Amino acid sequence: MLSSHRFLPLSKVEAGMVLSDELLDGQGQVLLPAGAVISAALIPRLRAHGVSALPIACAPAPSAPPMDRDAILCRVAHVFRSIDPHDPGHAPSRALRHAVLAYRLGEVQL
Repeated sequence: MLSSHRFLPLSKVEAGMVLSDELLDGQGQVLLPAGAVISAALIPRLRAHGVSALPIACAPAPSAPPMDRDAILCRVAHVFRSIDPHDPGHAPSRALRHAVLAYRLGEVQL
């Protein structure tokens, strides 16, 4: 099964959608393989087979456009603007700032 899917009632399924998992009948026979593209003509045939819902693959969410390095540096500096880099009491906040900056710049992943 694909990692990103949702079950849709057959009434909400549209032509062009993609199955995230194989579709089996009551006897365990494969009606449609995973990755099959649903056509308009197929929907009534599925209904006739007693299918009420389908596991539909979800398209990945569009990614946000990448920010440039200067914008990232400015944003992180603004968020941590109250941190005194020379105050020993702010060491945990400086460490957090460093971690956030590394993450935002793509140097580490969670």
